[in-house]
Amino acid sequence: MSKTNKELAVEVAIACIESSSNLKYGNGASKDLVNLQTVVTIIKGVHQTLENLDKD
Repeated sequence: MSKTNKELAVEVAIACIESSSNLKYGNGASKDLVNLQTVVTIIKGVHQTLENLDKD
């Protein structure tokens, strides 16, 4: 069974969170984790993009 656009949007958000947690500055310090509002924005943006692509 294929995934819904909502499921795909959440997977993209998870990938963004995971990738940002692996970022390091040149001095070895870690980057701050993505905040909740950023996660919500990613999910909404990706979901809307996928919905628009399905309409084409």
